[in-house]
Amino acid sequence: MSAYPQLKMLPIQQYAGINRYDPIRFYHWPVIGRLYCRRIELCLAECQGGARVLEVGFGSGVTFLNLHDTYNEIYGLDLTASAHEVSAVFAARGIITQLQNGDVLNLPMSISSLTRCC
Repeated sequence: MSAYPQLKMLPIQQYAGINRYDPIRFYHWPVIGRLYCRRIELCLAECQGGARVLEVGFGSGVTFLNLHDTYNEIYGLDLTASAHEVSAVFAARGIITQLQNGDVLNLPMSISSLTRCC
């Protein structure tokens, strides 16, 4: 049994907000797809769960099914993905996300207010 979570995915045609840079098409390819999934699974294994999480570079939202299992609130920031379209895909499945377009080097106020100083 693997110590890493298995990446949960929607059928590829159900993802929205995809642009030409989104690697979602690779996740279902033989061999290469397993490498893409494994990369995400390694990252998900580091997530401890909790009140909220910020996905920087959310793309098509490939991690949202898994993150929904361990976090109460999912926030996302992406330069190019359609925040509205991606959010709608997951809202239809009962997964509410707070997604925005923006740059991690210039965080929008609504995202920067989520961070706490220790």
